Amino acid sequence: MLKPLQDFVLIEVDDEKEKQGALFVVEEWKSLPPTGTIVEVGPQVVGLKAGTRVQFERYSSVILEDNLRLCKESHIYGVLDDEKA
Repeated sequence: MLKPLQDFVLIEVDDEKEKQGALFVVEEWKSLPPTGTIVEVGPQVVGLKAGTRVQFERYSSVILEDNLRLCKESHIYGVLDDEKA
């Protein structure tokens, strides 16, 4: 597993394909920022830890594998609260 340096964050991206019936709805998702779960953080990252779900900039991340992205901490928009009220 890659260990990020400095203020980089390794994110496992959520599957962007949502199946509705027999159709895949992908076009709608292309306009939304991607979401994912942090796998590893660099030593200079403050306030984020592994296991946190985040939303981040789509085009500022480096694609490592289909579902793994590497991006700077400053390119993360925010932390997602998955609890339903």
